Amino acid sequence: MSDDRTVTRSSGNVFADAGLPDADSQLVKAQLVGRIDAIIHERGLSQREAARILDVAQPDLSNILRGRSSPS
Repeated sequence: MSDDRTVTRSSGNVFADAGLPDADSQLVKAQLVGRIDAIIHERGLSQREAARILDVAQPDLSNILRGRSSPS
């Protein structure tokens, strides 16, 4: 059986690879959200505690961490 799939190496920026606008900015935001999430877990914080520290509403932090909105 023949496998006709083509594999393309990533550029390192999935947003650019997908042809999305502002790919560099989107990558930085995704990395920032990933780091914020890691710090929250490292410190054993609840979202409520983290939101207070970050001075944002807890539902807004939840939306950012779930990818439903983007940090500005």
